[in-house]
Amino acid sequence: MPLVRDGSFGRVVRVPLDKDRRVFMPQHFHSQGFEKKYKRRTAVERVNSRLDNVHGFENTALRSQDRIALRVGLVMLTMLASAKAWVQAGKEESLRRILRVA
Repeated sequence: MPLVRDGSFGRVVRVPLDKDRRVFMPQHFHSQGFEKKYKRRTAVERVNSRLDNVHGFENTALRSQDRIALRVGLVMLTMLASAKAWVQAGKEESLRRILRVA
């Protein structure tokens, strides 16, 4: 429940951080800690984008949460296996490429 009061700048609404952490962040936007976390977020967003666009989860016909979780797990295992194959082949520069390993 947000706390609402009238302040010297007008109406002030305080929303708990647990309500929506994407909007109400505990860290300042331009701090070094935020920049570190934001850089890590971009890596996660690349994986999420790959799941959506390349592996077809954007337009999936699956409705069961269990089936989707199983399919996401299988795709993640496939991505890790292909990364391991690139490393074993000595081609670390190809890790982020979406190519066939064999």
